[in-house]
Amino acid sequence: MLTFAGTEGQSLAVLLSMLEPAVRHDLAAEHERLQDDLALLAWLIEAAPGSADVADLSESLVRRMRDHVSRDGRLLERAARLSAQR
Repeated sequence: MLTFAGTEGQSLAVLLSMLEPAVRHDLAAEHERLQDDLALLAWLIEAAPGSADVADLSESLVRRMRDHVSRDGRLLERAARLSAQR
């Protein structure tokens, strides 16, 4: 999933281009926040593997990524329907 997320913009450029600019901007901003939090998690695991922050951040990331993937799927389905109607 993380590998795909890194290339999502290129892989889905045609469908993403059909979304409103504000929606594309929000998706990009959310990807950046997730990437930043993943980097923080990696640092925490190295610096303080037994910290409660590791578990808390991990749980938060899993929940946010599930929500994000679900929302991305709905948006891309909408873009695909729009593309098919053209």
